[in-house]
Amino acid sequence: MYTKWQMTFFLFLGIVNAGILLCIAAKMIADSEEKAEKYALAVFLTSLFAVLSVALGLNNPAGIINILAKPGTGLSSAVISLAVSAVFGLVLFIRKPSGMYIAFTSAAVSAAVIFCLSKLYMISTRPALHTFLLLSLFIVLSVQFASVLAVTDSSCSNSFFRKKSIVSLCILSASVLLFATFILRIKMLTPPDRILSFEQLTSGSLAPVMWGAVLTMFVIPALASFIPALRKQPALNTIFRLSAALGIFLLSILINQMPAMTGTVGGGRILF
Repeated sequence: MYTKWQMTFFLFLGIVNAGILLCIAAKMIADSEEKAEKYALAVFLTSLFAVLSVALGLNNPAGIINILAKPGTGLSSAVISLAVSAVFGLVLFIRKPSGMYIAFTSAAVSAAVIFCLSKLYMISTRPALHTFLLLSLFIVLSVQFASVLAVTDSSCSNSFFRKKSIVSLCILSASVLLFATFILRIKMLTPPDRILSFEQLTSGSLAPVMWGAVLTMFVIPALASFIPALRKQPALNTIFRLSAALGIFLLSILINQMPAMTGTVGGGRILF
């Protein structure tokens, strides 16, 4: 019913949405008087398009009701969380509220989106993804995307975030470590995954996608933290943001290469 590309866009937009929500939360915590509407429209649109990517894959438009009627399932909870995010973003855009309660609400919605997305993929029939490392990876990638948005915000040249690029570097380092651990775990799987194997990722047909993800998710955004002078160029700031988003998209492609397998492989869910 759902093509790999539809679920790829769903996952990509979900992680980006969570990152934007975290950026709103961080900025409001640093400055409780800052308005959220700057990113609110992006929250609404990413949520809306994510839900539409699922709805358009249904043979029957009424099928979306069946999905929402089963909130305990992975796809249903992910769609519901993004629908809530869309409503929240729309309210922020129209009402333009500010204050600490908006920051904490934004962070809570972001956490719900990430948890529900990971629940969708952390199932026993998908051995490469059946690990809490995936949840951790989704969390740090959303935090990293939020930090890239914050440190490259050219309208806030004197903000806390642009001065504290070391924080962004620490977040980036955590992302690299978790991503490397996630890939190495795939190499250790017994039996190996039929498609998402270490060899396919590093030197096979999926290698261009994986190394492209490494370049765009980690290497290019790192320049924004290592070389603060680059952040003075609005065009480069746009490139850093687009690069981080492209990296998440490429990772979403890799994750959605994983086929469903019959039965449980390797026992119950494991941490590593």
